[in-house]
Amino acid sequence: MDQAVKDGKYQTITALTVEAVKDKLQFDPDSDV
Repeated sequence: MDQAVKDGKYQTITALTVEAVKDKLQFDPDSDV
């Protein structure tokens, strides 16, 4: 697989994870995550 494609997918997954964490913190600000 092309390295650029790997990097793009990794960045997308990371961005989605960050958004998911932000959403969780907004809904559950007392979470220890």
